[in-house]
Amino acid sequence: MVTPSTLKRLERARRTVARLEKALEIEDQQYLRDYDLQSIVERNLQIGVETVVDLAQRLITLKRWRTPNSYGDVARVLEENRVLPRELCSQLEDLASLRNMSLSA
Repeated sequence: MVTPSTLKRLERARRTVARLEKALEIEDQQYLRDYDLQSIVERNLQIGVETVVDLAQRLITLKRWRTPNSYGDVARVLEENRVLPRELCSQLEDLASLRNMSLSA
């Protein structure tokens, strides 16, 4: 069941990806000189990871799969249930672990 909250999260993810794609068009040297742009990219990466983890947690809850004990573990649960391939789950796990936070925190 797709709830308004889920649709809102999906729209947030779409906007975040669009911002990050726009940043990819900028030359490396310009990017390295522009600390404000670096901050925008960093924040949007954070928002993107949070949004993906939120959506994954929703799916895990709806499917009644095992409860992950960290953000990185969310990716492992998706892999265990064949939602995403190992390579993509590994990348999500790496990104989520950058937050270094437990779900119980």
